[in-house]
Amino acid sequence: VDVHGNCRRWDISVSDEGSIRDQERCLQIWCLKASTEDETVVDVKMNPTSMVMTQPNGSLIIAGKRLHVFDQQIRKAADAPVTCLLYNSVSMTFFGTVKRNARVWDARTGKILREYLNIMPHDITSACLDGRQRKFFLGDARGNVRVFNYLNGMPMDGMVFKKHKRQISQISYIHIDDRTFVTTSWDGTIRILLDEPPREGESSVSEKRTLLRQIENGHKCDITALTLSRSLSLIA
Repeated sequence: VDVHGNCRRWDISVSDEGSIRDQERCLQIWCLKASTEDETVVDVKMNPTSMVMTQPNGSLIIAGKRLHVFDQQIRKAADAPVTCLLYNSVSMTFFGTVKRNARVWDARTGKILREYLNIMPHDITSACLDGRQRKFFLGDARGNVRVFNYLNGMPMDGMVFKKHKRQISQISYIHIDDRTFVTTSWDGTIRILLDEPPREGESSVSEKRTLLRQIENGHKCDITALTLSRSLSLIA
């Protein structure tokens, strides 16, 4: 790490096939401060003076006037297709899911902005955004439904939803004013759920609070798709 907060990871191994050029030994580059037009500006708040790598997990700790901790994570090539893909028109980003993980891409550059690993206990099968596009809802292969903050991937406090018996086939948000959404599952159940944190005096872990309406055995076989009309008050 240099005085400007620029970090580089280098490969110092010896190659059996011959010498490796110095330019090819740099494996990763990142910066401790937000990028600016003038990259020569020193981040006086950081001013890195020392760093150490922990063993055996390989976490990197850089110290100065501030302390930065970087946990090493090995990224593998995608071994499964994207199951859900959404567009956020507010932040101009794409949101996608693969297995139990979620990613956010910049729609203009295609770069990965954020990645949330193992965000659900089982493979994600359905996703949708709320009316203001500040939260995202996920459903998985075991019937779990959860809601997260779009900016940081943190679970929303006090938002607990009743688990379906089988895989979630689709989640659809009704309208920004209603703060409600619909879930369907392979168990033949259709549920209308409340997207609202608990009020004063209400339980933050109650499934009954968020369950507004439920239709059991709506179909004799698996429900695979859903569409709705708020103006007609109909779900198909």
